[in-house]
Amino acid sequence: MTENSFIKKSPAYFGKKACDYKIGYSDIGYDNEIWCVTIKNNRYVWVRKTEDYNLINNEITKKITYSDNNNQKKKKHTIYNEFLDIKMKQLKDTNLNLSPKELFSLAVKEWHNIKTNKEELNNFLYLYKKND
Repeated sequence: MTENSFIKKSPAYFGKKACDYKIGYSDIGYDNEIWCVTIKNNRYVWVRKTEDYNLINNEITKKITYSDNNNQKKKKHTIYNEFLDIKMKQLKDTNLNLSPKELFSLAVKEWHNIKTNKEELNNFLYLYKKND
């Protein structure tokens, strides 16, 4: 191999350690190319800045911004959830000595009793919405 293949062409040639700089910091290397700090395998390294690097970096930042927006999951609006919300509020008002777990189990038992009778279920939901 030639001697040129062993020469560090990145800014590390000048004694600049990648770990001393923030991710994305750019500098000119020994080969007069632009090099940038990034992380590979949990280590800070110098990477030659090319069009591919810019495309990959843009895709990564897009994924990060999208994942931040999806952290909050919305509760599905179903008759079951609506019934449980109403029933839990009613049970909390009437049974002050029961724990939330016991209140939930009572509400679920009442759901199983009322879910087969659609007319009674609709009347219950209608009356509660009318009173709100």
